[in-house]
Amino acid sequence: MILRASSIGAATNKVPTSVNDPFSRFEVPPFGNTVYRRKARQSATPLSHLAFSGSITDAEASTTQEFPDFTALQPVIVDSTKLLSLKDDWDGEGSPGYSTATWERAIFILLREAEILWRYGRVTLPAPGIQAGPDGSIDLHWKLDTVELLINIPANTGELFTYYGDSKVGQIVKGSFGTNMSTQWLMLWLIQ
Repeated sequence: MILRASSIGAATNKVPTSVNDPFSRFEVPPFGNTVYRRKARQSATPLSHLAFSGSITDAEASTTQEFPDFTALQPVIVDSTKLLSLKDDWDGEGSPGYSTATWERAIFILLREAEILWRYGRVTLPAPGIQAGPDGSIDLHWKLDTVELLINIPANTGELFTYYGDSKVGQIVKGSFGTNMSTQWLMLWLIQ
């Protein structure tokens, strides 16, 4: 199984339905020329066999690194598929349901941010809550000991993602970003 966030939105509508088959469509692309390979493990987990396809040349071998571990994210991603069963007026107040496209964009951002943290500091991204947001949007919500961060993924693909975070020492971050904008600083702020 390969995890690639860039393949989200492909023609199939398959979403993970169990812990045994959570990421059959997702692959996170390597950054730059780095080739990631999953190290062999004795105990197999659903994500233990992730690797990028293709062979590694001698020149690339020196930049080969262990692939980030998405195991902590797997249960929250699988659990978040329940949002897809919420149809229009799911709350009796006229709220719209949650589309597969919005859910896929939320998972794309989550996996991309996990990759960013791994790339720049070999840090595993803590699992956020993946929650129903307003107007068919989906929230990624981290509540850690010292900081809290919410990223809202709007249902409308033309809108920017918004974020708001605060820390126990009074730091506040807020703003918006697009799919192709760097959020490295935001993830580093989260794990401060």
